[in-house]
Formats: sequence, C-alpha cells, structure tokens
Amino acid sequence: MSQGSTISNPDIPASNPGLGLKIDQSLKIIQQAIERYTYNISTITFKTSFKEGLNELSVVHPKIKAIFMGTRRTDPHSQNLDYFAPTDLGWPSFVRVNPLLDWSFHDIWDFILREKLPYCELYDRGYTSIGCTKDTKPNPALINEFGQYHPAYKLKDGNAEREGRT
Repeated sequence: MSQGSTISNPDIPASNPGLGLKIDQSLKIIQQAIERYTYNISTITFKTSFKEGLNELSVVHPKIKAIFMGTRRTDPHSQNLDYFAPTDLGWPSFVRVNPLLDWSFHDIWDFILREKLPYCELYDRGYTSIGCTKDTKPNPALINEFGQYHPAYKLKDGNAEREGRT
C-alpha cells in the first residue's frame, strides 16, 4: 500500500438466523461486538431456522458467496470439513469459511482470556455451549459441591463441552 493511502471499513452484513429462539444474553454480546469494532456491520435478523435464514440471506444479498463460521471439528457432523467447504446438498449454496476448525475448546478460551475479549455472560454461569432457548443448559460437568457452576473456561475435559445441550 502506498504511503498516504487508507483502507476504508467495508460494509459487512452479519446474519443471525433463528433470532426468535436466541437467548437474550447471546443477543447482548452480539450487539456489544457490533458497537466495539469499527467495521460497518449491519445485522440481518431472520426469525427462522439456520437453513431458512441462509436461504433468505442468499435472496437478500445475492452477491454473498462465502460465510464465516465458528465451526470446529469437535462440533457435530464437522469431523470431515475443510477450511473452505461448500454447504451440504439441499442447503443454500455458499462456501463455508471455517478459520477455527482445528481449534480446541481450550484454544478458544485461552485466546478469549489472553486477549481480554468480551464474551457472553452465560459462560460465567456454567454454560459451555450456547444454542437456543430450547436446547441450552449449564454444563453438569461444571457444578461444584455447593450446587453452583464454575465458569466455562474451567471445564477440564473439552470433549464435555456439549453436555449442557439437549
């Protein structure tokens, strides 16, 4: 880049399918992230399933060809994904970009804590995997002898991350 040139902040559409089922605390951290970073992030909210939301996204923003995901290999049905992977047959056509694919549960928490990044307050209450209101509970692996929960980053076995999901 030549001296004196600048990089403008691009417009970034961010999709949040399934909002009607999201937990308030997870919506709060999304809004805080939008306010914290200086990109021109516009949220697109769909009150549908993830699949239906992606379908709507492809209609509303037909130029979007790739979507960034937080998927890791330890997530269900993700063991054989690549860093760049087309969506599955029967889904809207996008390239899924999976930069965290080989990160472990502990890698994620090491990064968050080292960089002092904000995160959803539910993680401090024993939640280790946050989905929607119908399937998310504190992780029983984090309960102590007094019936209280340790924060998510105290989980010893990263393979137990989804034990709070039904």
